[in-house]
Amino acid sequence: MVKDQKLYRFLEIGPDADENAIRKAYRKLALKYHPDKNPAGAERFKEISLAYEILSDPKRRQLYDQYGLTEGQPQPDAGFPGGPGGFHGFSTRMGNGQSFFFSTGGPDGGSRFNPSSAHDVFASFMKNFGSSFGAGDADDFNMGDMSGGFGRFFNIGGGGGMHGARMGDAAMKRDSAAEREIVTKPLPLTLEELFKGTTKRMKIKRKVCAGGTMRQEERILEVQVKPGWKPGTKIKFSREGDEKPNGTVQDVHFIVEEKPHPLFKRIGDNLITDLELTLVEALTGFSKTVTTIDGKHLKITSTNPVQPNHEISYPGHGMPHSKDPSVRGDLVVVCKVTFPLTISPEKKAALKQIFT
Repeated sequence: MVKDQKLYRFLEIGPDADENAIRKAYRKLALKYHPDKNPAGAERFKEISLAYEILSDPKRRQLYDQYGLTEGQPQPDAGFPGGPGGFHGFSTRMGNGQSFFFSTGGPDGGSRFNPSSAHDVFASFMKNFGSSFGAGDADDFNMGDMSGGFGRFFNIGGGGGMHGARMGDAAMKRDSAAEREIVTKPLPLTLEELFKGTTKRMKIKRKVCAGGTMRQEERILEVQVKPGWKPGTKIKFSREGDEKPNGTVQDVHFIVEEKPHPLFKRIGDNLITDLELTLVEALTGFSKTVTTIDGKHLKITSTNPVQPNHEISYPGHGMPHSKDPSVRGDLVVVCKVTFPLTISPEKKAALKQIFT
């Protein structure tokens, strides 16, 4: 029986959640309420981080489940994990003077644990687990968020790892989103890449200030392309561009561009392809095979005359929806009839006889 479910409610999970469910819940909520992205969510971000730091550690979670969480000041203690009487308690200070402890009724008041700040909890989490998750569901994606960015706390290094420390408060104040420049770069993708999804590692060069001088460095920014993305989709990397003399760092935005395809034209989630027919086939019927974007073969048969530009739709054979890849658009086959450039008098006479 769990005595207190407050921390589970912070993460919007139940007491039976396993480690993976706890990680997923923390990541989702931390990205939603991180002060870099949602200034109004600062207190919620602290609650989420407190809950994750306790529940992600089996020993702390066991104590919490058994004794619950109490707000206040714990008794002085001898350190972690406790003296001969066992692990009787620990406090959690969230950076604003507020403390919590587990009161187990021990005569010595237990022992104390001083956790990391909410931002350090987030940085450690994204360093260890951030790359194991995919991208978001919107059309504009902040990949700094997805890969552990939130650049004022840490950056994505050349190999996708973390490095660097948190900026000072003054630098953070200067480096607000409203002041930062935006550098846009194209992200050309094939239709197959947009159909299946892929990972693109984009090499960029940026200027950084080191020791009072500017130097150039290379960065590798990893973009997790989601099936169904459309041209114009924007992927945002916060503070991954050039560092400016005023202390701000440019944001880098990649804009999806769709490469021309030899067979298909895309309109929304639908794919358009042409079916070439001779005049005889258009008039007398035909049996043809069309290959879909995922390599399947559709047999198209007609026994009646077909008008030029006649369209035949095949639902579920187009592009996936970006927010639900299990749902796909249509494949639209357009009949293109090739007329002869010349015709002999004999054939003209025969045709006139047939159609009159």
